[in-house]
Amino acid sequence: MPCANKSDMLTVKVTDFGFATYLKMGEELKLPLGSPLYMAPEIIERRSYDHRVDTWAIGVMAFICLTGTPPFYDDKPDKLKDRICKDTLQFSPDQWKNVSQDAQDFIRKCLDKDMKKRAMVSDLLNHKWIKKAEDKSINDNI
Repeated sequence: MPCANKSDMLTVKVTDFGFATYLKMGEELKLPLGSPLYMAPEIIERRSYDHRVDTWAIGVMAFICLTGTPPFYDDKPDKLKDRICKDTLQFSPDQWKNVSQDAQDFIRKCLDKDMKKRAMVSDLLNHKWIKKAEDKSINDNI
């Protein structure tokens, strides 16, 4: 459905592919690469990691898009990394009162500190929050 005017359009740009690499299923990396705000705990702790670090970054971006703030933050990089690894994910009622439980569940699945329990991208694509958005988009365009 075309936008009525330019102010109705939304442009989303995702950048910073400087450290991008292709990983085969089952392959892992150990290099501590990435922007601190988006780093998963396993990168910070210099443990082996796989493609689920991307799921973490998706969760951080979704959290920021829905609240305007990152899930973990500190001005000092070392303290930020500490918060990412140690702090519990919080959904403050004032920030989340207008955000669906499905969206919160999506973010919880992305920001699980246990990499092995964290959702994979295929899980996220099939998450009910995403499916509802797809259904709404399809119905809006009919």
